[in-house]
Amino acid sequence: MTLDKPRSAKDVVTGTTKFLMCGHGGAGKTMLSATLPGKTFLYVFDVLALETVKGLPIDYEDFLPDELPMDAQPLAEKSQDIPTAPGAEPVAYLQWEEHFQEALKSGFFEKYDNVGFDGFTAFQQLMMDRILFLNGRYGRWPTEGDYTPVINTFTNVWRQVIVKSTEQDFRVFATAHIKQAKNKMGRVFDQLVVYGELRERLPSMFSDIYLCEADVDASNERKWFVRTAADADHPYLRSSLHNLDVEEEVTIPLATLKSGKNLDKFGLGKLIAKQ
Repeated sequence: MTLDKPRSAKDVVTGTTKFLMCGHGGAGKTMLSATLPGKTFLYVFDVLALETVKGLPIDYEDFLPDELPMDAQPLAEKSQDIPTAPGAEPVAYLQWEEHFQEALKSGFFEKYDNVGFDGFTAFQQLMMDRILFLNGRYGRWPTEGDYTPVINTFTNVWRQVIVKSTEQDFRVFATAHIKQAKNKMGRVFDQLVVYGELRERLPSMFSDIYLCEADVDASNERKWFVRTAADADHPYLRSSLHNLDVEEEVTIPLATLKSGKNLDKFGLGKLIAKQ
């Protein structure tokens, strides 16, 4: 190591962009995956997302929640119903893990410019189902001891995604829900719907975190927007893209959605083209 020739920040290569789109249901998070430039592959974990991606020019595989026991399970386990069926072993997470590892080894992602994960609320639930099964408590209420292994597994998975996206040169896209919460001072703010420490860990793993919002204009036309800068209510928002306004319209014309052509002229494609 030499001390006389420090490296210049102008030469920094940070790798591929990693988008996390957060917002309430119906805010357009999933739909924006189709506006990324190039070819997109999407992992779908939320059954409702299938309705959104239907007809869009993207490839996908779905790994949906396993069948759960339907017996009533109150917090007081001594008073729970007698199970009528034990429930099959939850394997959705294992199937996703096998697909992802094989995709990395085989070069499957080389033909894609973007790899997406929709959505994190359901993805972490797949992990929780597996942890509860391994702990002999599948179908029951999670306890504090169940959350830690899910948080650690989620963190390890996403660290691998970050490394591999840079090595194999694909852009990352993911979605997460938000909910209203209160801080110790009673202030209401929007919080990512992820477990415990993931609320702090996850934002540091993305280069761009945008808040998605939907609205209807005076002509009764639906509009979509993303907020690109942090504020007191959304301190986790951030952007690595330059020349963006604090709020950007990302509406996709209905005719464009129906045709499936030139989608990258709108949404995230439009924001990327500003660079």
